[in-house]
Amino acid sequence: MNIIMELKTLERGVIVEQIPEQVIRQASDFFGCLGPLRLMESSYNNVFEAYQDHHPVILKIMPRTIADVDAIMSELEWVRFLGSRGLKVCSPTLSRQGQFVENIVSGDLMYHALCFEKSQGVSVGPKGPNWNQNLFRTWGAAMGTMHAAATQFRPSHPAIRRPYWYEYALFNNLNDFPKSGGEMVRKKWIDAAEWLHSLPTPPGAFGLIHNDLHHYNFHVLDQGLVLFDFGDCEYGWFSYDIAISAYHAVQTVSLEDRTTFAKQFISAFLEGYLSRHNLEPEWIQLIPKFIEYRRLFSLVFFLHHAGTFGVDDDTWKAIMTMKAEVERDEPYIKC
Repeated sequence: MNIIMELKTLERGVIVEQIPEQVIRQASDFFGCLGPLRLMESSYNNVFEAYQDHHPVILKIMPRTIADVDAIMSELEWVRFLGSRGLKVCSPTLSRQGQFVENIVSGDLMYHALCFEKSQGVSVGPKGPNWNQNLFRTWGAAMGTMHAAATQFRPSHPAIRRPYWYEYALFNNLNDFPKSGGEMVRKKWIDAAEWLHSLPTPPGAFGLIHNDLHHYNFHVLDQGLVLFDFGDCEYGWFSYDIAISAYHAVQTVSLEDRTTFAKQFISAFLEGYLSRHNLEPEWIQLIPKFIEYRRLFSLVFFLHHAGTFGVDDDTWKAIMTMKAEVERDEPYIKC
């Protein structure tokens, strides 16, 4: 696995301890999954490919310590809403009991099981034939459609809502800030939080965002995209959602090519985006700054989780290289 994939895998979140076999069997029975389950690559021991009524599905099992029912239901409600607005998404499927989430008890632990349609279409990457300006425009159009829908979305119940950006633990408890970050990175993190708190939150520029729409989280199908993996969705700025896609797309090119590629990518992406949602110029101008913030966020996230779970030497070296760039205020791209 190359370093970028190592970092993307680490970025997916908390590592899940091995799910007990009896829990996997119960989850499979609840959702009528047939045949042997296949553990998905790059998952943390809790995401499986299976078949339901002869159709491929994704079975996910979450320990309650990681996500409660309300958090899961709010994600599913958002995904179903987007599907109702014409966006191609991997919709959740019902269990045999007619539930989107099934609870399973094993000893002292509670698990939540849920199931999604498996995405159709094909994956994309920088070496594939679909990696071009047309894809970037389509990618932007999909995000624009999502943000336009976000301006109309209202949770069904106050308790069933996604978190706001500032509810991330490291914004609220600096005592947990990774010591390996050092004082300089810690100060930059505090400054970034102050900047974000100073920003307005108008409905046309702030709302529910995917928060991780890189090219591993969609497939290409019939000239459009199928979006999935909404587990990180939160209330944040639409400009930041765009910046996340740009940041991770730029990761696919060499340091020397970053700026040229970034300009081409953002131009095509915004062409598609603005055909579906109107984002005022002052928010578009903030995209480069949000890209810099995404790098800082990723660095702090990596440091925090690497300190908790550990990484191999090559991945740690990549994280330290990122840290050095941040400390030097070296621009990620020069727009």
